[in-house]
Amino acid sequence: MIAAAAAAATPATRAAAATKLTTKAVIPQYQQQPQQQQQQQQQQQQQQQQQQQQQQQQKKHTAKTWLSLSALLQRLLPKVLYIKPSSDAAAAAAPAAAAAAAATAAAAAEGAVAAEGAVAAEGAVAAEAAAAAEAAAAAEGAVAADTAAAAGAIAAAATAETIAAVAITAAAATAAATTAAATTAAAAKAAAAKAAAAKAKKKQ
Repeated sequence: MIAAAAAAATPATRAAAATKLTTKAVIPQYQQQPQQQQQQQQQQQQQQQQQQQQQQQQKKHTAKTWLSLSALLQRLLPKVLYIKPSSDAAAAAAPAAAAAAAATAAAAAEGAVAAEGAVAAEGAVAAEAAAAAEAAAAAEGAVAADTAAAAGAIAAAATAETIAAVAITAAAATAAATTAAATTAAAAKAAAAKAAAAKAKKKQ
């Protein structure tokens, strides 16, 4: 009976095991597919959000541009001409006036940019001129310092020459005095010799 029960249970057990294996192999695939779909949907939603943000930014930028242009036109049109709403000719001339006003605004903007560029260029030129003036002043200061140093050296040389001349004069005076003393000594010797000769004659 046990063998029959085991034999009867074996096909059922094998079928159950095969079912489990099949389930284990198939279920992960079905689990992965929803996850992939969710990821794809999230990516698509992110892309759509980015596109919507970009479109909104473009719309805002366009709106700001049109608002600024309309403000410029509202400021400039009354100054350029006065248009009567009931006049057909004025209504026909309105587009041309608007185009002229737009051109005037563009020219004014270009003029402002050119003026800013000119001011910047003038500032650069002034800065370069100031730098050149500082360099020239520094060079002049260096030349003046060199000149002063040279003058000091010349004065020192002149002082040295003067001292040397005084020393030479003193040496010459000393030599003259020595010569005079020698002459005096020789004269004294000669006088003594004469006196001795005179005494010798008297004794004779």
